[in-house]
Amino acid sequence: MKTKDPVCGMDIESTAAFATENHGGQTYYLCSASCRDKFRQDPARYAQVAQPAAAHAGGCGHAEHAGHGCCK
Repeated sequence: MKTKDPVCGMDIESTAAFATENHGGQTYYLCSASCRDKFRQDPARYAQVAQPAAAHAGGCGHAEHAGHGCCK
């Protein structure tokens, strides 16, 4: 199932998520360790607002994620 990482807004397949976190009875799918760690620091912030998907024209713009697979 396609879903959005609530931290960076990247579209990901739930089955390919780096990690999942639960908050408020909802499961959130995260693309990287960096996004997982940010979500864990403030889950209410990321659960509250759905962010738009990042543009993937040649890269996703996630400098802090470099090397985890989204930027090809």
